[in-house]
Amino acid sequence: MKIRQIGVSLITSCSLLLLMVSAVPLEAYFKSTLNTTEKLKEIGQLTTEVCSLRPKQKRFTLVHFWASYDAESRAKNIQWNNFFAQSLSDKISYKAISLDPDLDIYNRILMIDGINSSTQFCVKEERRSEVLGRYALEKAMHSYLIDEDGTICLIDPKAEELNYFYHL
Repeated sequence: MKIRQIGVSLITSCSLLLLMVSAVPLEAYFKSTLNTTEKLKEIGQLTTEVCSLRPKQKRFTLVHFWASYDAESRAKNIQWNNFFAQSLSDKISYKAISLDPDLDIYNRILMIDGINSSTQFCVKEERRSEVLGRYALEKAMHSYLIDEDGTICLIDPKAEELNYFYHL
């Protein structure tokens, strides 16, 4: 009997509490008890702080060295040019550096190969041997994927290997 009375009084108390809460608009109830305005300001500040702490997305550049007299590097230049022309992301940019000793030949090759000249650069003849030595190009031309800090991430990457860097 006693258990039944406790159960009935508990149900009655809950019902009364529900009626009281529903009689007061919920917005007013929460504002009075939780001070939501202040909490929302704190959350807004925290969100701003967290967003500013989040690192920026890294950007990369594929630097490809080539020359018209080196068939393999010239073919790679065409492949990379086409690859980046179809890319929808600007996360990785493309820069091609020609080591052709003759500027006229360089310009003619770009025209023949249908290359976008905005991504192409030609090293001046007086700096050519310096560039060959600095970037280890004496025996073969190379491509280097570098990050925005100048760190080399990949040497002679394949197109499918770049997919990983698009998602960093």
